[in-house]
Amino acid sequence: MNLQNNNNITQNNNTNRNKNRINIRLPPSNINNKPLRVVTHNVQGLTDPTKQKQLLDTIYLDNINIMGLSETKLNPTASKYIFKNNQHYKAYFNNDSTSPTGSGVGIVIDNSYAKYIQKINGYKGRMIYIDLYMKGRMKLRIIQVYLPASSTGLREYTLDLYNYIEKTIIEATRTKSRIILMGDFNIQYEKYIKYY
Repeated sequence: MNLQNNNNITQNNNTNRNKNRINIRLPPSNINNKPLRVVTHNVQGLTDPTKQKQLLDTIYLDNINIMGLSETKLNPTASKYIFKNNQHYKAYFNNDSTSPTGSGVGIVIDNSYAKYIQKINGYKGRMIYIDLYMKGRMKLRIIQVYLPASSTGLREYTLDLYNYIEKTIIEATRTKSRIILMGDFNIQYEKYIKYY
């Protein structure tokens, strides 16, 4: 009985780990006709070189094409140099908040997809998106978000972030882009359900 419970726990942990993983089938003109593998991860800081190496190893070993990062805690200067000389991946960060602590977003993308990037934009160290224009006239906007963990004293700031996300989605819809919205929204789902 105890062994069965441990197996269920392991199975549940594996299921939870895979929930953040997105596989998208692209039209036949995509790269090698393989699914685009997109994941998001709250790194809780990316200043440690060992953690940076582990992240790249994970991306490589799991054949991940695009990884969105939340809570990088990088200042704008440091983010310019992370993964800069990597031959397999490009990295883009947004860290323009007043304090790098508890903020910062990024996207790490495989070079085979990075060549399709047409636009990169970020907002307040809490959101970054990339637009990919791929073969077959397919447009894809990938949005990585990291919302504040608490809205106490940050109501206007948080509403501004929600408005910017909405504006970004509407803009992508107008250009007939497919959209992937991912990240850490710091939403307490149980509390929301109980309240409503």
